[in-house]
Amino acid sequence: MKTNKSSIIKLCACCLLILNLSWLSPAQTSTLQERRAFWLSRAEEITYDSLKDAVFLSPLEQSILYARLGEAWWKEKPEQARLWLQKAVYAVEQVPNRENPAEKQQRIATARLLFKIVSRTDKSLSERLLNVFTADSGSGENQQIANALIESALSLVDKNPQRAVELGTVSMRFGTSNSFASLIWHLQVRSPEAARKLFLSALAVARESRNEKWFSLLGYTTLEGDDSNLKSALPRNLKIELLKLYLEPLQGTPITEENQKRICGHVSSFILPFQAKFNELLPAQVEQINPIIARCQSVFTPLEKEQADESSETRTLKTIEDYLRAADEEKDLRIKTFYQYKAAQMAFDQRNYERAISILDSMSEESRRLLRNNWAGHRWEWAAEFAFQLFKQGAELEMNQVLEKVPPDIRGFAQIALADKLPNKKPVTFIAELLGNAQNNLARSKQPNTDRLEGYLVLMRLYAEYKQIDDAVGAIKEIIKLVNQTYSDETSENKKNGLSIFLEDEKIFLEGIPSAIFERREYAVKDAIASISILPKRLLTRLELLNLCLTEYKTLSASLQKTKQIE
Repeated sequence: MKTNKSSIIKLCACCLLILNLSWLSPAQTSTLQERRAFWLSRAEEITYDSLKDAVFLSPLEQSILYARLGEAWWKEKPEQARLWLQKAVYAVEQVPNRENPAEKQQRIATARLLFKIVSRTDKSLSERLLNVFTADSGSGENQQIANALIESALSLVDKNPQRAVELGTVSMRFGTSNSFASLIWHLQVRSPEAARKLFLSALAVARESRNEKWFSLLGYTTLEGDDSNLKSALPRNLKIELLKLYLEPLQGTPITEENQKRICGHVSSFILPFQAKFNELLPAQVEQINPIIARCQSVFTPLEKEQADESSETRTLKTIEDYLRAADEEKDLRIKTFYQYKAAQMAFDQRNYERAISILDSMSEESRRLLRNNWAGHRWEWAAEFAFQLFKQGAELEMNQVLEKVPPDIRGFAQIALADKLPNKKPVTFIAELLGNAQNNLARSKQPNTDRLEGYLVLMRLYAEYKQIDDAVGAIKEIIKLVNQTYSDETSENKKNGLSIFLEDEKIFLEGIPSAIFERREYAVKDAIASISILPKRLLTRLELLNLCLTEYKTLSASLQKTKQIE
C-alpha cells in the first residue's frame, strides 16, 4: 500500500512539473531564445566597450578591470576569463625599476583587491597574489592584509568552507578584521564544524596574546544581542569558553592601587556588557564577579556605573520616566544625551512610537550632533514604522500627519521607507503620489550624498516594482548626477585618482538594478551611464550592468534547458 501511495505522489509531481512548463509553446520557447540572445549580446557589447576604454587606464587600473571581466565571464567563457585573470595577476607581480614607496603601496593594494576577486575562481592564481602582498609587507599593512583575507574567505563560505577557514586562520597572523564576526556567522550557517574550528583558533590567539582587540571581536561575534533564534548563533559551549577567557585576568589577582585602573578597565570592557550572559551561562562565577564590580565603582564613569547597575534588581533607572528624570538632572551633555536616547529606544521597543519620536524631537541640537547620523536615521525610520502601523489600522489621515511632522530634510527617507513596507496590492495612484513626494523631498534634502544615493537606489527599485519604468530611469539619472557632483568637486574629500576609486571595492551604486528597466529602456540607461564623468566609476557601473546581463542570460538558459528535458 505504501508503494502505491508513493507511486501516486511521484506521478502527481511529474504531472505538475509538466503542467508548470506546458505554457512554453514553440513560439514562447522561441521568445525565450530571443531574450536569451538579447542578454548575451548586450553582455558582449558591454565587455567590448569596457575593453575599448581600458587604453585610457593605468596598468594597475587595467589589471582590476581584467580581473572583474574574468570573474564575470568565468562560467560562460572560461578560457578567455582565465587569460584576463592571468593578465591581471602578472601586472602586480612585476616590480617596476626604481619603484618608490608610494608606487609599491599602490601595487600591493591592487594585489589585495585582486586576491579578493581571484580567490573566488582560481586557487593557484590566488596563491600567487597572496605571495605578492604578504612576502614583503610592513607592519603598517597588516590590517589591510587581514581584511583582504577575511573578505576573500567570506566569498568562499558557500562554495568551499574549508578554504574559508584556511584563509581566516592565515589572517590571524596579521591582525583582526571587523569582518571576522561575519565570517564566523556565515560559517555557522553553512558548516558549524568549520565555524567551531575557526572560533577555537581565534580563542587560542586571544588567550596567548591577551590582545583586547581579539577580546572585543570575539565578544561581538559570540555574545552580543539575543541570538537564541538565529541560525548563525554559536553553540552554548563556545560562549562559555569565551566567558571563561574574560575571567582569566581577574583570577588570583587582588585589586590594588597599582592595578586597579587596569583591572577595572577590563571589567568595564568585558564583564559589565555581558553580565546577563554570565548569569545565564556561568552562574557559579557571579559571586566572584560582583565583589570586583563593587570595588571598581569608585573609578567607573557615570555611564559605566549605569551599565553595572543594569542587571541588578535594585537598579534605580528602570522606566522611560526614570531615564528622562535622570536626563533632566544631568549636567554632563554626553550622559544627558545617553539617558534621553535610552528613554527613546525603550519607548520604541515598547511600540510607543509617538513617545519615542517625541523624545527624539525634544533633544537639543548639541545632543543631536553627539548622536551624529543616528538621530536623523532613527527619526525617519521610527516615523516610517509608526506610519506603517497606522496604515495597517486604516488610519491614513494620521499616517500622513506623522509623515508631515518629519523634518523636511529627511522626510523623503521616511516616505521611501514607508513605501518599501507597504503591500504591493496598495492602489498604484497612492504609491505614485507617495513616491513622487519622496523624490521631490529627496531632491531638496541637504543630507550627505551617500545617504541620498541610498535613498534613490530604493526609489529606483520601488518604481520598477510598480512598473513606473520612466520614473525609475529618472531616479538613475539623479543617482548619476550625485555621483558626478561628488567625484568632480575639486574641494570634495571624495576627490580621488582613478586607481583609488577602483580600489574602494565598494558596492557599485547601481548594484541590483532591476532587469526590467534595462530591457525596456536600454538606450536611456546606456545614455545615463555614458554621462558618468569619472571613467573608473563609468567602468564599474558598466561592469555591474554586465553582471545583470549575464545573470539574466543564465536564468533563461536554465529555463530553456528544462524545456529540452521535457521534450
